[in-house]
Amino acid sequence: MKRGTRYTKGAGNAALYLRARDDGSFWNFTTLAWVGSESADTKKLLTEYADASATESYYSVTFTPPTGGPWNVDIVEVSTGDVIGMGDTDEAIAAVKSDSAAILGHTGTTGVAVATASKTGYTLATTEGYKKNTAYPNFAFFMRDAVDHLSGKTGLTAITIQRLLDSGAFQNCVNSGTTTEKGSGTYTFNVAAADFNGDTVTLKFSATGADSTIMHIKLNP
Repeated sequence: MKRGTRYTKGAGNAALYLRARDDGSFWNFTTLAWVGSESADTKKLLTEYADASATESYYSVTFTPPTGGPWNVDIVEVSTGDVIGMGDTDEAIAAVKSDSAAILGHTGTTGVAVATASKTGYTLATTEGYKKNTAYPNFAFFMRDAVDHLSGKTGLTAITIQRLLDSGAFQNCVNSGTTTEKGSGTYTFNVAAADFNGDTVTLKFSATGADSTIMHIKLNP
């Protein structure tokens, strides 16, 4: 599988990696198996295209994905450990059925228009991710230790979960405080439909002894 992404990164270069998660486990890109903790083999570095600028870059990554699904994908900044992009996916998303026009090898500066006569032979199968006003069970998130700001914080039992819908204000989620620990700093909670009832949602996870985690999600209609 080859995936591409665009990242507005601010001044300077940025190193990013991809990780795949499933219910507290991490995909090992070397052994092609789910494992219980993160390591160098669970982090797949992204390749920056040559036409990148100081403020915006295109990245690609090639890897053998897990079978089945859905499973979660994070794009993480190496230097800070910050999750800058995430989604819910399965093997069908961005799976290339045919790439005879070599679209995925594109390195131009204007992007790729798939539905044009000159870009034939490209078939993309997709499934929807997070949907507006639709409950989502077992939403996974990661909490970092407030001491070293890097390692996963385990043993959290009182995590406050808030959401901001569109341009509103932060409010507690319906199931705030009700989480399940999965290990290595990963937790899950069940998102109620009311907490996804907007075009965009910003989720904030806070707990004593851990850095706050903030995620911004564009919801599908």
